[in-house]
Amino acid sequence: MDTGSGSRVLIADDMRVNRMILASLLASNGVASDLAQSGAECIELCRTNLYDLILLDQHLTDLSGVDTFFHLKKIFSELGKEIPVICLTAENSDEKKLLYQTAGFAGVLIKPMDPAKLSRILMTWLPEGKEGGITAISDRTDIQKEPELLPDWLRQVPELDPESGLDHCETAEDYIGALTVFYSSISEKSAEIEDFYKKKDYRMYSLRLHSPKSTAGLIGADKLADLASCLEQAGKHNNLRLIREKHMTLITQYRAFFNSLAPLSEDRTDEDA
Repeated sequence: MDTGSGSRVLIADDMRVNRMILASLLASNGVASDLAQSGAECIELCRTNLYDLILLDQHLTDLSGVDTFFHLKKIFSELGKEIPVICLTAENSDEKKLLYQTAGFAGVLIKPMDPAKLSRILMTWLPEGKEGGITAISDRTDIQKEPELLPDWLRQVPELDPESGLDHCETAEDYIGALTVFYSSISEKSAEIEDFYKKKDYRMYSLRLHSPKSTAGLIGADKLADLASCLEQAGKHNNLRLIREKHMTLITQYRAFFNSLAPLSEDRTDEDA
């Protein structure tokens, strides 16, 4: 079992962009991390590695965060360890927060992630002397320069708030990375959403909306995130009237970003040249 000398955090999230941003935020705090994209992978990593903290998404592809957490508690009990687990969720209701806290989570972080709140979580839960030089986000002066590093054309993209996205991602580099992941998945994911809509498979329709909802919120496309969230819930509750009413609006707004964010592919080509 790897115990290491510095702090180590496990990030369990089924969305690559979320894992990427969280890992970068941890690295900026001087904290190393391992990544898991499913509940099963999270459980397996915890069997073979000792972590100081676990950031566990509630919405995983195989197991829910709560189910995964119950498996982890058994492992911790066998090890004789108490390892704090933070629930990552987009459900910002007092009822849900109480549910996760009652289940035994050490805390709840709402997505899209607030870097300052993540920093406080690290300072609260990482062992004393292993923080790796963590500094509260609000105390840093270098992040004030980050907006200047964004390309000017981004501020002209309709329905996009780069400042909000930068707040979630902290650095211009990470924000551009999140935008690139969002942009590169639009064609595939919008086609999947359309396909399940045409098949009237509203369960899968709802599941496919989770990714664009979360990523849109992360990058500052709040209008699209809110609409995707609305239709995700409509799919879960079989509200067909609302789905039929709002579906084309969602697809139109989603695919509009493929054109407005096209300079991202041009910028990538220039870097590779």
